[in-house]
Amino acid sequence: MENLFKPGDVVYASAIPSVKLIVREFTGSGYRCRVHNHPRNIEQLHAETDLVASANPTHKKRP
Repeated sequence: MENLFKPGDVVYASAIPSVKLIVREFTGSGYRCRVHNHPRNIEQLHAETDLVASANPTHKKRP
């Protein structure tokens, strides 16, 4: 099974879509993400189901 996100991808937590996250690695139990432009390089662990690729998950592309 292939991971949905790769290291370096920009993602957003569905609970806090205003915070940009950068995927660092897949740990087997979730994705270790760094908060973008945070002065202390804070990292968070998120399950794949908690992450979205767009800050606006309801946004749909027009045909």
